Amino acid sequence: TTSASQLDASGFSASSGINLKALSTNTDFIYIGNTGPFTGSSVGFAMDPGDNIFLNISNTNKIWVQSNSGTQVITYLAS
Repeated sequence: TTSASQLDASGFSASSGINLKALSTNTDFIYIGNTGPFTGSSVGFAMDPGDNIFLNISNTNKIWVQSNSGTQVITYLAS
């Protein structure tokens, strides 16, 4: 989405953390933040297509995502 939104607004508790992956077929950055709303590159952590990152946090509702175009996809695995 072009405006910041929660990765999973309903939330999922994770005991170990959350792994995020931007699909390799994306054509733009996905920005990751911990509050919303934020303005892309001014605050967020930029993920290139194909990038992944592990976050040691306890709930999916603590992650906010944004892209410059609405066609980007991010996947996650919480454990």
